[in-house]
Amino acid sequence: DCPGCKVDIYKLIALATGNSPLIQPIIVSKIVGAGKATTQSSLNIRNAPGTAQPLVGTVPANIQLAYDGYSDNGESIHGNSRWYYTDEGNWFWSGGVK
Repeated sequence: DCPGCKVDIYKLIALATGNSPLIQPIIVSKIVGAGKATTQSSLNIRNAPGTAQPLVGTVPANIQLAYDGYSDNGESIHGNSRWYYTDEGNWFWSGGVK
């Protein structure tokens, strides 16, 4: 179980052995569809749909967020790869909202 499911083990091994890992660009298909969602707990906002992407900010629980659309091919977390995007160009994972 160590180091856990959120670690790219192949990238970790490549870094540990001094090899440069091959980085695959994320190609995101955006689907337009505005709406609102409420955070279930503290939620990270990122500049692309994945947990390895830079953190833009954090929103506390029970805050309503507006989104302009979504993508179903962001990073999959617990089998859920849907991420919402905002008009500012930021992203948040759909599993963190209701």
